[in-house]
Amino acid sequence: MDHASRAIVCAVMALLMGCGCDSTGPELTWAKVAGTYAGEVSGGSAYGQLAGTLTLTLTQDGEKLAGSYVMTGNVTAPISPGPVSVTGPVVGYLEFKGESPILTLSFYEPNCGTHGYASYGGYHSPAREVRLNYATFLVCGVSNREFTVGAVSLVRH
Repeated sequence: MDHASRAIVCAVMALLMGCGCDSTGPELTWAKVAGTYAGEVSGGSAYGQLAGTLTLTLTQDGEKLAGSYVMTGNVTAPISPGPVSVTGPVVGYLEFKGESPILTLSFYEPNCGTHGYASYGGYHSPAREVRLNYATFLVCGVSNREFTVGAVSLVRH
């Protein structure tokens, strides 16, 4: 093998062994989702219509999310109209690494036992926004009421 051929073989071997470039690109990390978010919610059920505000505070450990929420608002007829306030824990996780991952959050109402409803959506890093396709809340106490709100957008403060 002549000198030029050996040089080409050595250059190709160096690239194959990872000494030339990294074809995988930069390593992805978990989006930084921890923070406090707030936004308007509205929706309903057989119990009436709900309109209010949702405040969500999240902590983060890698893909795992935890925290609390406060949903305050007003329910219109037909059953038990009036103001509502629900406070409880929320747990969830990110589906994959990157700046705009899919996320799942489950909202729990302590007065209703251990049942929580999973809500699916995503996190949009550039806008610092949690977007949920929908969220279901239990309003317990005098009567157990379930309300589903659609398309929730919560912006980080």
